[in-house]
Amino acid sequence: MTEPDAAPTVLVAGSVPPDQVTRLRASFPHLRFEAIPRAGPVPSEAYGATILLTAGQPTDVFAQTVASLPRLEWVHTVSAGVDRHVPVLQGKRVLFTRTADARALPIAEHVVTMTLALFKRLPELLASQRRREWRRPRPLTLAGSTVGIVGAGAVGGEAAIRFKAFGARTIGLRRSSGPVPGMDEVWTSDRLHELLAASDVVVVACPLTPETRGSFDAAAFARMRPGAFLVNVARGGIVVEADLVASLSDGHLGGAALDVFEVEPLPNDSPLWRLPNVIVSPHSSSAAPDVWGAVMEEFAANLARFWRGEPLANLVDVDGRGY
Repeated sequence: MTEPDAAPTVLVAGSVPPDQVTRLRASFPHLRFEAIPRAGPVPSEAYGATILLTAGQPTDVFAQTVASLPRLEWVHTVSAGVDRHVPVLQGKRVLFTRTADARALPIAEHVVTMTLALFKRLPELLASQRRREWRRPRPLTLAGSTVGIVGAGAVGGEAAIRFKAFGARTIGLRRSSGPVPGMDEVWTSDRLHELLAASDVVVVACPLTPETRGSFDAAAFARMRPGAFLVNVARGGIVVEADLVASLSDGHLGGAALDVFEVEPLPNDSPLWRLPNVIVSPHSSSAAPDVWGAVMEEFAANLARFWRGEPLANLVDVDGRGY
């Protein structure tokens, strides 16, 4: 790490609100903060930055930013997902951290909301309302159902706690077994198809890695219970959209709530817009009134650790598992 008397520069790149940058400057007056827009470029006076805070930068711009900082020691992303960043940072011997907790609560609330909307046939009710039809749906009960959560991290754990409050059984999936608060059982990732067959609703909350990319394909959907639901708040690349559309269209799956897609924004000609049993949201599950404040608090806590020479929280294993 940079010595305390070197007064490192923190480059804030992307969509961090100006008031949050002002708060950082007030909290760390001994550091220098340079802010640039999503598209860059990096000004020459910031080439000496040792810390990069990145927010919403396109992958190519992020790569150019990293390449412009020869003294870079640490990168932090405001997002929970790191699939776009890892290939850029592999082999660079740069510390890399992510925002792990600040967005977990709003995403978990979104997950439960979308699940209840599917169980209670909200899309069907709204369609009937628009047609002025007095037609009763056939809702399901979340209590007593089984929720499979693929990804037993911060989001999956917070969602599980809320599902348990509704009386659901929760099964988590991750690389290693071991207890997770709110989850009745935690299975290892090699039991994915077993979890699919056991669940009434499957929540995708895992990282996008070479192992998880395309793992929700035709074979996976065939393993899911007839009429089961899918909720994806992770990454669109985990799901093969053509296979999902086929399973939703032929009636095998009961419905899906999707916040992430293979291509974003979702193209106008995507059949997912038109399917009556699909709820589309624009990658907005983490939105909350003061989510930026929480995100910056998490970064600021790590910035204080970095300044003191302490280990950073939420480190990403760039050259290993990739998250």
